[in-house]
Amino acid sequence: MRKMRFIALLLAAILTIFCVAPMSAYATEIPEETTESTEASGVTRAPYTLHTELVDEYDANTVRVWLELDPAKAENVASFEVTLQVKDHDGSITPGRNVTFSFDEALEVAKLKDAQVNVEQQTILVTVVADQNLVQLSTDKNGAAINKLPIGILTIEKLDSIANIFKIDLSGNTGDLATVDIALNGKTAAETYGVDFEIPVDGAIYGEPVKFPLGIKIEGKGTVEAEAVEEGSMTEDGKYYEGAKVRLRATPAQGYRLVALTLIDERNAEHNVELGGDFTFTMSSVIGVKAKFEAVETTYKVSVGENASILGTTANAAQFKERTVATVMAKAPKGQKFSYWKNEKNAVVSYQSTYSFVVTSDITLTPVFDSEDAALPSVALNASGTILKFGTKYRLSYSGVCSIPTGYKLVKRGIILINQPVNAENQAELDAFVIGGEINGTKVATCAVAGTSSQFISNINNVAGGGQLRVARAFLTYADKDGNETTVYSSNVVALTTP
Repeated sequence: MRKMRFIALLLAAILTIFCVAPMSAYATEIPEETTESTEASGVTRAPYTLHTELVDEYDANTVRVWLELDPAKAENVASFEVTLQVKDHDGSITPGRNVTFSFDEALEVAKLKDAQVNVEQQTILVTVVADQNLVQLSTDKNGAAINKLPIGILTIEKLDSIANIFKIDLSGNTGDLATVDIALNGKTAAETYGVDFEIPVDGAIYGEPVKFPLGIKIEGKGTVEAEAVEEGSMTEDGKYYEGAKVRLRATPAQGYRLVALTLIDERNAEHNVELGGDFTFTMSSVIGVKAKFEAVETTYKVSVGENASILGTTANAAQFKERTVATVMAKAPKGQKFSYWKNEKNAVVSYQSTYSFVVTSDITLTPVFDSEDAALPSVALNASGTILKFGTKYRLSYSGVCSIPTGYKLVKRGIILINQPVNAENQAELDAFVIGGEINGTKVATCAVAGTSSQFISNINNVAGGGQLRVARAFLTYADKDGNETTVYSSNVVALTTP
């Protein structure tokens, strides 16, 4: 595991360049009158710029070194010699620090390549001799054409003692220039610009803490949250500094469980994480996280009372997987007829002797029977309603079912509605929650539903959000054979509140 360390270098370059006759359409020899001089120092400014760039985004101590030639004053360069001086940001030298150099692949055409590293003086003397132009036509990061002379790749050892950010400053300084014999006719940089000349630098900053991204992939339903354990170890764009402690928290969605949590390193190797609580690891490379969630098989118990059965079993209770369909059947005793099914809260759930429903919780259903001669019309409100959003408003839906025995006639049915809380266990409140009634100074509204079918739905539209309460109760008005009208109500109420 690499420790987080900050490396940067100050590189000074002593450069010898040999210019040969033009060898391409984009390079021409610089006339004598185009040279520039700095009057204060008497040093000639050559049309070169020494550059460095990171070889790898995640490796702050390895840089590529190259020379850019001014396109307006471009030369053909067949051979060169450059001395690279590795310095700290304050100009000091750290003797003994390991420094390695490798030639740029573009220099394979050279006849001679030599790099002499002096670890104590922290210098690399690079010598390249070729019989052809080594300058390449390239582009910069903005796509503009540039003339580029490759040099090589420099890697500087990271030291534990280095605790601050360093600057890589490639400055071409003045000094005596070595001579390298070449077969081609041409002039050295010293002959063109004088023995003392200055090479501008790009001023690049390196050695900043390496920042790694963290990718998260999820299979199934759940979330994975990542957070830096220590303040300041995470960047604004969501990356983590090398050595940062990262805490992972995997949370399955309802009905799911976490079955695997895997870290994937920069080599695409997978490392399984032991499950149980939060997991913390150290950021040392580009890391990916893969979490796998699987659905949990949840079951609920369906029970029935006497004179009833459950389809698929002879027992009066059975386990069903969540959101599967259960069917219960009632068989009326002799001299009686089926009236309705009620749940453990005494709420009517169906008027059909064979009742199928989706299982979402434990439930106990009891069939209710009446004398064959005693059946009267009745109405029930389904125990649950629905809330749907349309734009900024909501639709509240309530459904009910009514039973009209032979000899009676349906007059109207629907729901009554109020925006006050109603306790169905309080008979006094139920007695007030009727057509024409009033609760807490609020009158009860009536919403009749057209039609003659036993089942009906009432939609309440354009209800505002923010916790608006609507309590409903089903009603049925029927007439007997003599035309006398009677209104009955469901024994239960359903309350819906908007988000």
